[in-house]
Amino acid sequence: MQLLHDAPTGLVTVRQGTDLLALVRAQPGLTAADAARLLFDVAGPPEPKAVEKARRRLDSLVRRGLVKLQPGREGRPGGTADPATYHPVVLLEEP
Repeated sequence: MQLLHDAPTGLVTVRQGTDLLALVRAQPGLTAADAARLLFDVAGPPEPKAVEKARRRLDSLVRRGLVKLQPGREGRPGGTADPATYHPVVLLEEP
């Protein structure tokens, strides 16, 4: 929870935490770095500890069966790697 103060108006609002599951549902293919940027409101590249914190939260959603992990792939020498991505699990009801 954060308190946001608008000095010109004197208004204080309460900002609740970001719902990580809602983020994954809104952006399928979310990476831990993207989640860290959104969770911790970071404009540039997030710090490694923020990325790890986001990854642990995402892995918790995987263990609960709400999100699935698509492992990343290592790049070729001199190439770029594909990061691991997280996708929402869609539950279908039986008729």
